[in-house]
Amino acid sequence: MPSRPFRRACRVGWALLAACALAGCESDPWAMPGDAGPVADAPTPARSGSPIVAYLDGQPLRRDALWPALTEASGQTVFDEFVLDAALRRRLERRGLTLAAPQIADELSRLSDALSDDPDQAARLLVELRQRRGLGDDRFDRLLRRNAGLRLLVREDAELEPAQLEAQARRAFVREFGPTFRVRLLTADTPGRARQLRERVLRGEAFADVAATASTDVSRAQGGLLAPINPLDTTYPQVLRDALPKLDPAINAGLSPILALPGGYAVVQLLEAIPARDVAYEDVRNRLLSEVRRGNQRLLMEQLARALRDETDVLVTDRELGRAWKR
Repeated sequence: MPSRPFRRACRVGWALLAACALAGCESDPWAMPGDAGPVADAPTPARSGSPIVAYLDGQPLRRDALWPALTEASGQTVFDEFVLDAALRRRLERRGLTLAAPQIADELSRLSDALSDDPDQAARLLVELRQRRGLGDDRFDRLLRRNAGLRLLVREDAELEPAQLEAQARRAFVREFGPTFRVRLLTADTPGRARQLRERVLRGEAFADVAATASTDVSRAQGGLLAPINPLDTTYPQVLRDALPKLDPAINAGLSPILALPGGYAVVQLLEAIPARDVAYEDVRNRLLSEVRRGNQRLLMEQLARALRDETDVLVTDRELGRAWKR
């Protein structure tokens, strides 16, 4: 089971996913070995003359023989990165902005902070992340530059007014330290089916058994048991979060009414209302303010990345890459 810091890092989509030496960066941080211009400018070598990349029982294996399979496996992801890199480079040029090596190096510090306070543990997790995400030196180097470029472009818009910043930090405090609810969940495709399952629990069947055998949610593997839910946790539907404070384990077995969720219907059973943790806001205020700033910046970076991809005119001339891109 991956460690908690590792799982947390996997959720940080803006973070860099590996570590490498930056001392040798070129004077132009966007220049790459063999970088001759826009993504589509590089010609595809003739299949008959492509380089030999390996020998199998003495027989040569050429690069073009691997191209269709490699493209099918990860071509869309890698090509998407090249499209974004080209669009980002153009936007920086139009804005008269230039990346510097210290800005790129700062991305490593951000990832280390997200992974662990222990430098040794952070370094180990960085290696594990690179392996899991298939990030070699080239893709990692581009990722460094990409995040630094996006951050440079959004830095002014990411600044929040003091009142906004404080309000968001207080909301983050409630999410992290406020009261939570431990519940079980079962879901069904129709309200009628959800009602039948709810009646079975009211007649005395264990909720965990009904969820394990009849629920359509993946939580059925643990009898519908969920991690404690905070009412401000937007990863759960609003209708479910609104229902939790109204439930009482001593009334109707702690069952909710039928809840209409995106894609189905649900019943939750309240097991326990967990009080807020005994933490003073002022003791964690500075950390929360920093996290809110980073989160707002990360959101704007993700929005800009999507906009840059959408505004790029892409014409794919290779058949295998075209298929992967359409997927």
